[in-house]
Amino acid sequence: PRLTLQGIPRIGTTVNLSVSDPLYSSRKYVLAFSLGTTPGIPLGDGRVIPLNPDIIFLVSLQAPQWIGLRNNIALLNQQGQAAASWDIPNIPVLASTTIYAAFIVVDHQQQLPIASISGALPIMIQP
Repeated sequence: PRLTLQGIPRIGTTVNLSVSDPLYSSRKYVLAFSLGTTPGIPLGDGRVIPLNPDIIFLVSLQAPQWIGLRNNIALLNQQGQAAASWDIPNIPVLASTTIYAAFIVVDHQQQLPIASISGALPIMIQP
């Protein structure tokens, strides 16, 4: 799985997050944000989702529109790709804040439904 940022993350602008996992085309992905990566969210099989279960994580999953996140829970296309968008809030105190993004791919046909986990992508918000 691969997660990349397209655009410069400035206050009041929109950036895109390219989600890619060709091994799991047409599967559901869930992209979330967090303020940190350690200790992360441990899974029972020894893997770790590299995001902390903080307030930003919860909002990015339960009410992503509150923080300007769009298309963060959707399906990968037939090539295993998708794009989420983030309208970075026009709030000056966010300058120099680092937000971490990561995604999982869900495959209910496997014994463990979390098929893959991306690494964390640090996004430092520019003024």
